[in-house]
Amino acid sequence: MTPGPGPNTTSRFALLAVTATVTAYFLHGLTLTALSAAFDLPWGDLSGGCVDGVRHEGVPPGEFAADFRVCLYRAGVLNVLVRLGLVVVTFGVAAALYLRHSRARWPLTSLDAVAATDGQAVEHVRDVLAEHGDVEATVLFRLNQTGAEGRTYGLPGSYRVELSDALLEGEPGSPERDLKRLRGVLRHELAHLRNRDVGVTQLTIALRRSVLGTAALPALLAWTTRPQSPAILLAVALSAALLWLEYAAVLRAREYHADAAVQDPDFVQVLRDMEKARPKTPIQVLFDFHPPWRERAKRRESPGLLLRPAAFDGFAAGMLVGFSYLPFAQATGVIGPRDTALTAWLAGLPFAVLLSGIAGVSLARAMWGARFQGMAEPRSHTMAAALACGVLAGQSFPLTDTPLTAWSDVLRHHPVVGLCWAVVLFLLLWAFCSWQVLLTEAWIGAGLVRWSAGTAYLILSGGAVLGVWIGFWFHGLQQLRALDDPWEGLGVNGLLLIIDTRFVLVVLAAALLPLAPPAVVRLLGRRPAFGPVAAPRAWTIGVAAVLGIGVHLVAGNPLHRDLREEMTALAPQVGSGAVGDGAAVLPLLPVAILAAAVTAAVAVAAAFSARGHWLARHRFPAAVLGAMAGAAVAGPLMFVHLLASFCGWSGAYTCLRAADPPLKSLAGLSLWTLAFALPAALAVVALLQAVTARARPRRRPPSRPSGRVGAAAKAVPAALAWTLAAISVAAAALATGAEQAGPPSRTPPVGLEEVLAGIRPGATSLARACRDVEAEINSGGVHTTVTGSLGLVYAGYTVRYASTDDPVASALARASVAALREGDVPESGAVILSMQRYCAIATAG
Repeated sequence: MTPGPGPNTTSRFALLAVTATVTAYFLHGLTLTALSAAFDLPWGDLSGGCVDGVRHEGVPPGEFAADFRVCLYRAGVLNVLVRLGLVVVTFGVAAALYLRHSRARWPLTSLDAVAATDGQAVEHVRDVLAEHGDVEATVLFRLNQTGAEGRTYGLPGSYRVELSDALLEGEPGSPERDLKRLRGVLRHELAHLRNRDVGVTQLTIALRRSVLGTAALPALLAWTTRPQSPAILLAVALSAALLWLEYAAVLRAREYHADAAVQDPDFVQVLRDMEKARPKTPIQVLFDFHPPWRERAKRRESPGLLLRPAAFDGFAAGMLVGFSYLPFAQATGVIGPRDTALTAWLAGLPFAVLLSGIAGVSLARAMWGARFQGMAEPRSHTMAAALACGVLAGQSFPLTDTPLTAWSDVLRHHPVVGLCWAVVLFLLLWAFCSWQVLLTEAWIGAGLVRWSAGTAYLILSGGAVLGVWIGFWFHGLQQLRALDDPWEGLGVNGLLLIIDTRFVLVVLAAALLPLAPPAVVRLLGRRPAFGPVAAPRAWTIGVAAVLGIGVHLVAGNPLHRDLREEMTALAPQVGSGAVGDGAAVLPLLPVAILAAAVTAAVAVAAAFSARGHWLARHRFPAAVLGAMAGAAVAGPLMFVHLLASFCGWSGAYTCLRAADPPLKSLAGLSLWTLAFALPAALAVVALLQAVTARARPRRRPPSRPSGRVGAAAKAVPAALAWTLAAISVAAAALATGAEQAGPPSRTPPVGLEEVLAGIRPGATSLARACRDVEAEINSGGVHTTVTGSLGLVYAGYTVRYASTDDPVASALARASVAALREGDVPESGAVILSMQRYCAIATAG
């Protein structure tokens, strides 16, 4: 027997199963919330009880914050457990439907009964069964059926093949009688058993019906209690449409693979005869779960089309990545760690890994067949574009404060900014999806696609990137909506917000495996089948990185004075929270652009020194290695610029020794530089590769020189390159030393009491304060380096919360103030997290 269902059938069923889980979780939550609001029930918004239970005076701030935090935690966990329990009920109903679907629906006639009137047809049936001796099934006929089709159902060990009596054409015993349609349909149904996709089909039907009946229908009934809210109605419509599309995709994929498994030279003609006997209108073709007869005949004649990944695979996977972000983010936010940015990352990662991995594995199987089995080439970049479009479509899920809501808010007030943000997002998503496709090709070129680690890589690469990216897209929109000048956020903060150290770390981790040189590949147990993956010469990266040091220092020196003056003026205001984070990073932007440009140049140089097989096209993997080397140099140099702006050149060493361990800041700046430079470098490499692809002759492997001539040929260019690098470093040192170092210009740090003095009770609304703090929290990493103290950052958040007229917010803010004055910064952070959850409750309506 074959190993199992075809890859398209398996991958699409996995997509359907995840869709059913997420959809049920969504709809059950919406139903509970609507019923709770309509009938004042206690199990809808379980966190709301915490708000009502703490509105009293005379409770010490610390005790109040602790009780509130414990209540939120318990209520959130209970909320998640209730929804998961309802999801389990949905799957229980699906199991019952699965068992019900495995039974016969109407009276059937056995072969022995048919043999009494039509022995010729029964003889043909038994001949076909003898051909498939390894398949155990009972063949039955359904009489008085108009459609000439068959159906296979049942449980393992008791499968049944149901045939229509319309297949019994002609007079029994007539020599002109042709029963090829009977034989073709029977062989097709037995192919389903050989492919072992009968259970997948029954589970697909059961899951769809269960979700619609136990989740979508109750949600619609709950919507009637609050018809003014379109969220539930739109959620049900989108869920039903997505389930229908994937339901049809599973059934169509299994039909294609069953057709391919039929061993009958007349089967193509059978399919064409079926098309003539049962023609379908375009509307029927669109909504039918079975593919058109003409398409089935075409794919039967060209089996390479069976494994070609359709745009549907990419679009569905991408849509589910965006579609399922919010429920997982909610669950992870309730029971996850205290770090808000880390919570968002963890929420986006697991399901994005799964969903994007499904598309990646499907793509890998298709390209394996194209390379080594003579099948059709997959349209890689089309699938990448479908992935990107699916992510954007999934993000439009109509719930409160979704990315679509935030984006429409930005678009309404600043149309050009909103459109620019959407275009940039799509291009970057498409670039990362294409990156996953190209790395998949590189793995196949290295002969590792059948190794288990190859599959693990495909699951971990694109999914992790997309999962993290969704979180930053959402938080970046919140930032744009909160800023008074969104152009500033688009031009400066927007670029920093959508790039985070964790995001770049995931990209690097995804790139490490396919960049393994042949020696490492052999250690893993597989020799490359078609040569190594492209890798740059080692000395090229080193020389380019060292040259980057000189260029960076020489070109960066003129920026020091302006940077120092602006940072000196802004430091007190940033520490006190008087200005936003965009102003804090704006003076560093010219230096960051210079560092990114140098890093990108190193990446391009490394890419075009690469050697390897043509499957690693565009030299992307080599460019990533070069960018990593350049960023490792540019990050510390940017840190030097930052210290010099505060302390001056003469006091930089003293400030460095007095500061906290700078390793995190160095790593963060290096990763930011890499994140800015990598897309630009990859774009330049791709452009140059495309322009010169046709004009460049096919590269042949150079003949290997031998003896002393070969050694000299390698030593001379390397020695010359290192000499030039040393000269550039010396010139940079002279240029740096020639600059007259001014007196230390470090501004005394702003004290905690100075920040807390900015509390103005009743000065702003709770919604505005919540939005401002959320935008600042999501802006991430480098601002802690600028402000110099995490306690001052929490103090800034506390000032915003305490400046509202909300009693719960004021009480929590007092608890945070008390913790800060006692030096308990972690406790203040815990209170800030409780305040964020309270904001989510209080501003939900």
